[in-house]
Amino acid sequence: MSADPKPRVVIVDDSLTVRMDLAEAFESAGFAATPCATAEAARAAIRQASPALIVLDVVLPDASGIELLAEVKSAPATASIPVVLLSTEAEVRGRVLELPTGADDYVGKPYDAAYVVARGRELVRRSPGCGGPKRILAVDDSVTYLHELAERLREEGYEVALARSGEEALELLAVQPVDCILLDLVMPGLSGHETCRRIKADPAWRDIPLVMLTAMEEREAMIDGITAGADDYVTKSADFGVLKARVGAKLRRKQIEDENRVIRERLLRKEMEAAEARAARELAETRGALIADLERQHAALERATAQEHEAHEALKQAQTQLVQSEKLAALGQMVAGVAHEINNPLSFVVNNVAVLQRDVGAVRELLHLYRHAEETAGPDLQHRIRAAAERIDPDHTLGSLDRLLVRSREGLRRIEQIVKDLRGFARLDEGERNDADLNAGVASTVNIVRGQAAKRNVQITLELGRLPPVSCQAAKINQVVLNLIANAIDACSDGGSVTVRTSCEPGGVAIDVIDTGKGIDPEIRGRIFDPFFTTKPIGEGTGLGLSISYGIVQEHGGRIDVESTPGRGARFTMRLPSGADARRDAPVARQGAPNP
Repeated sequence: MSADPKPRVVIVDDSLTVRMDLAEAFESAGFAATPCATAEAARAAIRQASPALIVLDVVLPDASGIELLAEVKSAPATASIPVVLLSTEAEVRGRVLELPTGADDYVGKPYDAAYVVARGRELVRRSPGCGGPKRILAVDDSVTYLHELAERLREEGYEVALARSGEEALELLAVQPVDCILLDLVMPGLSGHETCRRIKADPAWRDIPLVMLTAMEEREAMIDGITAGADDYVTKSADFGVLKARVGAKLRRKQIEDENRVIRERLLRKEMEAAEARAARELAETRGALIADLERQHAALERATAQEHEAHEALKQAQTQLVQSEKLAALGQMVAGVAHEINNPLSFVVNNVAVLQRDVGAVRELLHLYRHAEETAGPDLQHRIRAAAERIDPDHTLGSLDRLLVRSREGLRRIEQIVKDLRGFARLDEGERNDADLNAGVASTVNIVRGQAAKRNVQITLELGRLPPVSCQAAKINQVVLNLIANAIDACSDGGSVTVRTSCEPGGVAIDVIDTGKGIDPEIRGRIFDPFFTTKPIGEGTGLGLSISYGIVQEHGGRIDVESTPGRGARFTMRLPSGADARRDAPVARQGAPNP
């Protein structure tokens, strides 16, 4: 082989790893590598000796790689040097529109060193502005002919690389670029046909002009060489001028093809840049339109959210008003029973006070006579005293007076208890949760509705179990109990009964309201908690009692279970958690088995 100088590649990258990796790869491929870490070092290396190839990173510590590329392409002395732009795919996409002069190729990081070397070798080989003599690879097993051929070619100004076999030729091509190949057809080992096929099968070598040389002039031999991929066929017996003319023609044709390819690639690149620019503009316009549309939708969503918030607040106010209205309606229903309960003890207190007033007057009269008798104890006065004593009977009167006072105190105690139960039920001033004794609230509520039950001849039985304190709004829980008991009383016929029972169960407490009424029709059982649904006649029910109870129990993290069989009564069970924090996602209503 000849000791021809190696083509030089300048590798510009701020990463030491990248510089060492690419330098080793290019040197293994027959190049002389000059690594540079900065743009300033690259400028000095280019000024020192014009390289055959530049591998350039986009981002450098002291300058932009794009600026250095523009300098190289704008200077006449370096404009024809092929440049491979090395960077990440995102940087290449983002900056390709900024390269009006254009790099000769782009390779994205992470890269394949073998691919970078192959692209660089191809760019060096086909570069029209590479300058210098063309390099020809001559392959022949005859040393005499090979040296004579090399001498003639060097006289024409060509650089010549020599190989004595097909294997040696392939090894040389792997490390050294050439511009033309002269290949002997008949050689020991790897034949000319097989060597030609392998060269033309390699993407990095297939465009190199290949002229087949042979001593045979048979037509079949020429056809075999062309079939193997040779670009031309020359016999060794022909005049050297013929070979020189063929080689020159192939080199000129190759140079024209390379120039045309470069022009086509640059045109294609410019078309791609224009298309990218159009796409970028369209994308920007589309993005702007989308952003404007999103802003409009966001504004509309904010308005809708504000309206929903206002509607929610209005709904909360309306619900609060409905709760208070229902409570007032329930209190109104209780007034008659409460009045009856207060009237009975009040009536006998009033009567007893009248009797007491009468008897006290009589006693006062008798005592007056007794005092007067002490002063004048005449027979007539004594007769009058005895007559008054017989008429008044002081002993009996004084005994009755004690009984009257006891009964009056009992009546007043009953009035006090009724008022206390009423105040305990209402608790209108309580708005926050506190630990409450539900048994006390249930008992007060039952006492309040006893008058209503008595009017309908309905017996109420109260069974209180031992309960732990429950964190709740006691007034609201009392309202639920009242609604359930009032509905149970209304459902009972004359002589019916209602049982109110409290009990403790795992995780909470239960309040059962069981009636012996007509039960609930299965067709309407699923609607009993709907707002404004009622089976009572118009004017006797709002249809809000169970609906409001539903919401109150749900707010406390509990539920209401319903069990009913038509004709056999119903059982409503309110279940509440006994912890301080009520769950808000518990189910609220459930259909159950028939009431036992």
